[in-house]
Amino acid sequence: MYDVVSGIAIIATILSIVSIGPQIIKTITTRSARDFSLISIILTIIELILWLIYAVIIQADFIVLNNALLILGYLIVLYYRIFY
Repeated sequence: MYDVVSGIAIIATILSIVSIGPQIIKTITTRSARDFSLISIILTIIELILWLIYAVIIQADFIVLNNALLILGYLIVLYYRIFY
């Protein structure tokens, strides 16, 4: 059972990271994130931080990894949204 759950977590982590990857690349290459809603980015970062805290509390390694990487991605988008 644990192997199936770990497999699902691995797949979910990969898909989550891959889903934002193209947007991060486009944001960096065009140096523009003006199409993003600032409120949406901030709320998503807050949501991910809360999920990260929850994952740390329940010791869910894949959720911790997933949310940490997504927070990093959204912080990049936020940086470009504010400064470019």
